[in-house]
Amino acid sequence: MTVQEFAEKFRILRGDSTASTPDNFIIEGINWCFREIPRVPKLGKIFSKHSTYNLDANKHYRWDINDGFRRLNDVVMINFYTSTGGEPCKINICHKDVEDFYNRNGIIELKQPGKPCQYTIEEEGDKIWLVLDRPSNVPLIVDIITTGYPKEVKTVDDKIDISVIAEQLMLQLLASIWYQESADFNFSEAIYTYMDNKAIPEAIQQLNKRWSVSHQSILGENS
Repeated sequence: MTVQEFAEKFRILRGDSTASTPDNFIIEGINWCFREIPRVPKLGKIFSKHSTYNLDANKHYRWDINDGFRRLNDVVMINFYTSTGGEPCKINICHKDVEDFYNRNGIIELKQPGKPCQYTIEEEGDKIWLVLDRPSNVPLIVDIITTGYPKEVKTVDDKIDISVIAEQLMLQLLASIWYQESADFNFSEAIYTYMDNKAIPEAIQQLNKRWSVSHQSILGENS
C-alpha cells in the first residue's frame, strides 16, 4: 500500500469528499505513528516483517537483513535451513548476544569456512546484520520474523507495509488528532491523549490472537 492509498482511506473515514486533507498531515501522521505506537506496552509487535533470505555459500559470514525498519525491536522467530537442490533441511544454529558471541568466536573473517554453529544480530545505523560464527561454506535459507520501528516516509508515492491491525489503529489515531487539534497538527501530545478507552486494548487483543504467544522469544536460543 502506498501513502496515497492510505490517505484515500483516511479521507473516506472522515468524509472528505473534496480531498481537503493535506498530504503533509498524512505523511507526518504516519511517521508519528511509526515512532510512537511501538512504544506503547504490548504493542511492540504491531509492525512486523516475515522475510526469507537465501544466503550464498561463498565464504561470507555477515548479511544485512533489514527489511524496512529504522530500528529493530525484536527477533520473534528465526529458523535456518540448508539445501543443495532438494527440499530444505532445517539446521540448528544457536543464538548468542553480541558480547558473548565475539568473546567466544574472536575474529571471524580469519576462521576457516565451515558449517555455522552460532549467530548474533547486530545493529549499525540502518543496517541489521546477521552474523555467523564462521564464513559459511554451505548455502543457507533464513526464515525470520522481526518487529521494529518502520523507516519514515517522505512522499505520497512511498510504500508502507503494515498489517490490517496497524492500519486500523493508525487511521483511528489520525482521525482523533484531526478532530482534536483542528489546524495545529504538531503531534506533540502523548499517544493516549488521542485514543478512546477501547482502541488500544482492542489492538492489543488482536495482536495477541494473531501471534498466539505469550511472550517474544528467539527460537534456538540457549538458556
